[in-house]
Amino acid sequence: MMETNFLIIGSGAAGLTLAVKLAEKFPKKKITVVTKAHQSESNTKYAQGGVAAVFDLKEDSFQKHIEDTLLAGDGLCDKTVVEMVIKDGPKRLRELMEWGAHFDTDVDGELNLGREGGHSEFRVIHHKDTTGNEIERALLARVNHLKNITLLPHHFAIDLITEHHLPTSKSEEISCYGAYVLDQISGSIFTIKADCTTLASGGMGQVYGHTTNPAVATGDGIAMAYRAKARIENMEFIQFHPTAFYDGNNGASFLISEAVRGFGAFLRNKNGQRFMFQYDERGELASRDIVSRAIDSEMKKSGDDCVFLDCTHLDIDEFKQHFPNIYETCLQKNINVAKDWIPVVPAAHYLCGGVVVDINGKTSLKNLFACGECSHTGLHGANRLASNSLLEALVYADRIFKYISKNLPLRTTTTIPEWDDNGTVMFQGSEILQQKTMELQHLMRRFAGVVRNNNDLKKASLQLEKLYFEMEALYQKHKLNTALSQLRNMVNVAHLIIQQSLKRKENRGGFYNEVYNKENFKKNKMKNLIENSVKKAMDYTQYNLFFKQLAEEGRTTSEQTQEKIDYTKLNFSRTKRLDKTAEISEESIEVFKNISEKQTWLVISEPWCGDAAQTLPFLNKIAQFSENIDLKIVLRDDNTELMNQFLTNGSQSIPVVIMLDENLNVLQTFGPRSKAATKLVTDYKTQHGKINDAFKELLQVWYNEDKGVSIVNDILETVEITLN
Repeated sequence: MMETNFLIIGSGAAGLTLAVKLAEKFPKKKITVVTKAHQSESNTKYAQGGVAAVFDLKEDSFQKHIEDTLLAGDGLCDKTVVEMVIKDGPKRLRELMEWGAHFDTDVDGELNLGREGGHSEFRVIHHKDTTGNEIERALLARVNHLKNITLLPHHFAIDLITEHHLPTSKSEEISCYGAYVLDQISGSIFTIKADCTTLASGGMGQVYGHTTNPAVATGDGIAMAYRAKARIENMEFIQFHPTAFYDGNNGASFLISEAVRGFGAFLRNKNGQRFMFQYDERGELASRDIVSRAIDSEMKKSGDDCVFLDCTHLDIDEFKQHFPNIYETCLQKNINVAKDWIPVVPAAHYLCGGVVVDINGKTSLKNLFACGECSHTGLHGANRLASNSLLEALVYADRIFKYISKNLPLRTTTTIPEWDDNGTVMFQGSEILQQKTMELQHLMRRFAGVVRNNNDLKKASLQLEKLYFEMEALYQKHKLNTALSQLRNMVNVAHLIIQQSLKRKENRGGFYNEVYNKENFKKNKMKNLIENSVKKAMDYTQYNLFFKQLAEEGRTTSEQTQEKIDYTKLNFSRTKRLDKTAEISEESIEVFKNISEKQTWLVISEPWCGDAAQTLPFLNKIAQFSENIDLKIVLRDDNTELMNQFLTNGSQSIPVVIMLDENLNVLQTFGPRSKAATKLVTDYKTQHGKINDAFKELLQVWYNEDKGVSIVNDILETVEITLN
């Protein structure tokens, strides 16, 4: 038996960062890092793109990075976690640089920031196209200088030690006391007893076979935690990297970084057609789930095995400078990126779910922590934003370190039994395990891949159950080896993916079920429409500057009729006056101040609209009083599809205020007029038919006399509905 203070399972960015921090803080305590291959072999090593963090505060901001992350996460991110990770990220990266990690800089010595899919700004720091390898190098160098860290390469943690293993335990709370570990050189299994254990074991891409992950990524930490009865969530959200190199019969092999598309590469089908703009207005820079499904769709339509990434129009010298590893590896595959298209397919890349942890990295088991890809923090939601994974690993390693430093676990006095494999025999049939592993991988690719459906998932569940019993029979009869342990873990992880996929009754982020496609089509179309409208909307200051320019130049929006030009000038003067004179009662102000959740008020308007001129200044005043209201304005005739979704009074009357929650779901709408003004219009139409210029003047007189009271009261009523 080995005893240690801190046991860390995994030697990627998360595990090594935690090891370094603990070793430096507690030089007299023992830190043991267990890793089943060479200490440098992890998902971290293969990360090409970089790490996303806000360093350019002129062009970028924490808020923009937060919004990009929330948008990618499709409503399932934990906003508190998102804000914490993104705001802490630059500190963690500066710390990594102090430890010796090198990132690319420009001629002035400033960080060379890249932009990847889903990011609105340039914020990804990188080391050519081998960022993960550079981080791993720097961390291992640091680890090797710390004498109280013991690295155990080629050691495979096979099970967490909990009450289940104790002969006399009666505790209802499950605690972790360390792990049973397989020495892969000798074949023996021994006990590591630890005061506290951290899972930093990485991902599970090998469950699919076609993956950008290394061979070690078999979901070991998640499977061990599952068997120990820790909470596991969001396993259905698997991110498939859209562009893994397609190597013929060998399927997906190495990753072609997201940054290559950010650099300007095009996706084409076999006919040479760029197809991404058919699926998303961001084209090749859409988020990974959208690009993966688009490629999957193109392949199914054509029957082809892959699509192509075209870099032939790019500056080849710059390409080689930015992506030397990709360039050289493609050459080894007989692809010259200067003149050849790169064959690519989606491949299992990243798991957004995992072992549930709180903001300090604590799992549901006492003295067990988790960080990195094996954990589910809430940062990624339904879909990870590119280059946020290493950021999360660094930040959560630091969170765990700080929590442990303030809450040092007591030395455990519990007696831990040794691993008992009496009555078992050595395993002789490696071909059987290889065959069963390939069966599992084929099953998962076929039935639980980029696009799923309930019938396929149920078929997968039945086949997996059969495979589980076959694997369990082998496990009970034989002494454990690496292949059998990995198969056991992959079967557990596959079970979690399939069962949680069946429970998910909607399409979100990286999860896509054909059954819910038709049901969600209108909902998704509306959400995308609103998201895109908010992105391109003007704030009130921008709108007023635009308004002023039109009035001064004698122009308007839509048709350039003299009537609309005249109304534009008149409405600008009305708006300018109301911006100075509009008042809201103290009682109403208090209600608006009490809006505790973020809302976006998206207003559909036009400068020539008289009702809009009377309404917008009051909306702006309200937004000024509430820090949680973000007022945005779009032009009706530039957004006809949006307007058609929010028809009022059987026509396209404006203004319309669409009140949205922080995830841009519709809460309520208001417009085009207050109830009192609407009654005036309705009564006039009943008596006189169409509205004429004389009535429009009378209506403006009424607006002046009302002083916005009716507008504010009706908006107040609408807001109170959203609050309830």
